[in-house]
Amino acid sequence: MMLFKNKILKNSFSKIISEVLLKTSVINLPLIGLVFVFVSLGCGGAPYTLPNAEYFGVWAANGTTFTIRPDNSAEYSAPDIYLRNSEARIYQENGQKQFSFWDSNYGIKFKIDSEPSGNKMTLNGISYQKTEIGAPLASANTLKIPSDAEIEKIIKATISDYIKAVEAGNSEQFLATRAKDRERYSDDDFKEEFAKTLADKDKSLASLRDAQNQPIQFNKKANMMITPQEGLFSIDKVSFPSQPSQTIVNCTFNYKNGKWRFEFFSVSFN
Repeated sequence: MMLFKNKILKNSFSKIISEVLLKTSVINLPLIGLVFVFVSLGCGGAPYTLPNAEYFGVWAANGTTFTIRPDNSAEYSAPDIYLRNSEARIYQENGQKQFSFWDSNYGIKFKIDSEPSGNKMTLNGISYQKTEIGAPLASANTLKIPSDAEIEKIIKATISDYIKAVEAGNSEQFLATRAKDRERYSDDDFKEEFAKTLADKDKSLASLRDAQNQPIQFNKKANMMITPQEGLFSIDKVSFPSQPSQTIVNCTFNYKNGKWRFEFFSVSFN
């Protein structure tokens, strides 16, 4: 099995996520019978087909579970990694049929040894058994997968720090709290966005403060890659029905050394 990233980056936000995934420590994880390799492949642009109904359902083997739904959405859960918000694809590579879970930023692929027959199929030499369609995906119990409530708490805590920066009219202290081990975007890029917030400071602060008391609204579930050592989630256009303006956040958070820290955090108002 290989974990790969897309080399065609649609926008700066996709670039952020792709680079984060490329540099995580999955390649060093001890996996039984599986090898994770990061390679820069154009697999997202290769010809592919979608799985037929024989693939739909929940498949399990050796502590690994993955789900393929009739709408072709997919999830993957193993003791060493968890991926969410992907699409199942089938394509040919060097004459060998491959199966992948694909997102615009990353994916996992397997060699198809035998396609589904009855309730069984074999990928990378491992025989998977199909269970009921719609059965819940078992989360990898060794991983710390944040719930929607935890994600809301993490984002609101970061908004609180952002408010302090806006009040002070200075972004330096806020930037000092972000993850420094990986550079995703320049301080100048952040400061350019921050200046837009300061341009209407009173209105921005009123909206940000009210957002702290409003429920989070997800445009979609957060993309995730979680491993025992590290974690990452990214989410686009999460919003809060704040007044006088709706608060919208795009963000990427990295989990390391027992703490979630933002790597990318963009605030806008509507």
